[in-house]
Amino acid sequence: MQREFDVLVVGSGIAGLTIAKRLQEEHLSIAIVESFEWGGTTPNHGSTPKKYLLAAVEAKQAIQSHLGKGFDGVPQINWQQLMSYKNSQIANTSKVIQESLSEASITTIYGNARFKNEATITVDGVDYTGKKIILATGARPRELEFEGKEHVHYSSHFLNAESLPPSITIIGAGIIAFAITNIASEIGDQVHVLQHNQRALGAFDPELVGDLIDLLKQRGVQYHFDHNVEKIIQLRDDLYQLTTKEGLVFETNVVYSVAGRVPNVEDLGLEKADITFNEQGVAVNEFLQTTNPKVYAIGDCNDSPAPKLSNYAEFQANYLADVLSGETLKPIAYPIPSMSVFSNPKIAQTGIFVNEAIRQPEIYEIEEIDMKNWLNYHRGNEPIARSKIVIRKSDQQIVGITSISNEADLLVNYFTLLLKMKMTKQQLRDTILAYPSLASDFSKFY
Repeated sequence: MQREFDVLVVGSGIAGLTIAKRLQEEHLSIAIVESFEWGGTTPNHGSTPKKYLLAAVEAKQAIQSHLGKGFDGVPQINWQQLMSYKNSQIANTSKVIQESLSEASITTIYGNARFKNEATITVDGVDYTGKKIILATGARPRELEFEGKEHVHYSSHFLNAESLPPSITIIGAGIIAFAITNIASEIGDQVHVLQHNQRALGAFDPELVGDLIDLLKQRGVQYHFDHNVEKIIQLRDDLYQLTTKEGLVFETNVVYSVAGRVPNVEDLGLEKADITFNEQGVAVNEFLQTTNPKVYAIGDCNDSPAPKLSNYAEFQANYLADVLSGETLKPIAYPIPSMSVFSNPKIAQTGIFVNEAIRQPEIYEIEEIDMKNWLNYHRGNEPIARSKIVIRKSDQQIVGITSISNEADLLVNYFTLLLKMKMTKQQLRDTILAYPSLASDFSKFY
């Protein structure tokens, strides 16, 4: 087996797969190392299986909104059937991805990689060298320290649960937490959410986040802000008692922690390759290069300020492929930021976020728009449809939007393109957009 390569990629998640396939197109010899599942978190036990579960939840919620308006009843979700369907769709994901790599003439190596020196890694006792080495090892759930932490499960366990008990508890109030909360509450679970401070979805506008939380509370979700877990005691096989430092005590059937993720870097032997790392990940410069000039780090394992999301990992991978193939000599420059939340209704934002605009009132103004009675939202009896538009005062140009509705992610993606093109009101008026569609509402924003 070949042991010397032009490029060694450690990790086969979104970032690793993207750059391996891009560089193979340059007729370089590529090897990729994986220690768990080919494809990493996203397709195996992350966003992809989550989307299958959310599809059923969204279908139920759509019928619920038409109860008495065309439907006499709301069907219940059969969790076992839904899980069986989800499993059938992703069962062979890891195998299929590995086969696709082999078909692309990319060498696949299974095992744990560890640096031997600045240009060599060892996998299960075998040495491999690369002219360039790219770290794309991703991240894993953060482990919290308290008595009874061994009773805690993580999001991957939820996405593979054969059955859901009557009551679950979620530690954390970020993007993953809202996805799990949305699914579990519609299945019929009693859901408790614990957050160590007062902020849920910290990157998003707190007012619209509050609107979403109010809707989830109406579904029976109980939020406990400013609470930190002190201990979890097992009462019997399927029942636990959770106590917070602030004095809250309640019983629950299972506890899931989604309180952040930490980079997978500490077991790579980075010190042997003169690579600096910290709690945020492998230290990289503006070219995603580590302190070892032969080694780069992309995705969730590096300490760049970019959000730790799959689309940013893919962007970094494509950028680095351009650097290594000589297509660019420029430092990485991120495009207009966009992100959304897997909830229903969804929250999404792009451009200048509301939180940033609030901090700079001398530069930006914020206009609020209630869209609930617009046809695209009213016809679906959506409980809420609101947007906040960020306008640059100097030229009255729209430079950002944050929105909450069942279609917020689609609306925001359309706006991302408009912002990138710097489209003016007149140019938009000169454009005929399909009707009826979300895009046909753009004239109401400009």
